[in-house]
Amino acid sequence: MAAEILKPPRITGNAETDIVGVVNYLGALYNALVTERQFLRTEESSGFATPDDLVGLATTDDLTALGLGSAAVLAGAGSTYTPVAANAVNLDATPTMFAAQYIRLGDVVMVSGRFTSDVTTGATTTSFTMTLPVASDFTALADCAGVAASPTSAGACAAIYADTTNNTAKVQWVSGSTTSQDHFFQFTYQIK
Repeated sequence: MAAEILKPPRITGNAETDIVGVVNYLGALYNALVTERQFLRTEESSGFATPDDLVGLATTDDLTALGLGSAAVLAGAGSTYTPVAANAVNLDATPTMFAAQYIRLGDVVMVSGRFTSDVTTGATTTSFTMTLPVASDFTALADCAGVAASPTSAGACAAIYADTTNNTAKVQWVSGSTTSQDHFFQFTYQIK
């Protein structure tokens, strides 16, 4: 596929021509961002290429050399999984985990989802771990980072970080309410 990068306008020195060129360029740039398309035009379509079109521009060897792995990883291979919770502390039972979604881009994975927890004692450190959709060998707490919050309990926010012993995501907060609470979470981690 023959392609060229969308280029900014050439400045000619004629104020009226230059302003029109810049306005047209900014309009094209805005349209590309709004429609989530790449800044690439193809001769075949005279329009913006899709992310699938971009995958064809690089070989598997090119992607591997860049540390991206495969065309599927470049395109943003995503899916759903149901995390498994374990190692519950200050909880009446292991939290109920619901199907979560994730996307992998190169060696980075972004996860979001929901869990329900029932705290045993208020004003106490509470935690549990959850499995990852793509395995990682964590070596530092910051290899995984995120947050969880409950929309029905004031101040019910949790930190999510790497459990380097179990290679899982650890969710930890200081409990408030001792009633069952839904929490929504999001975290990102590196595959190592």
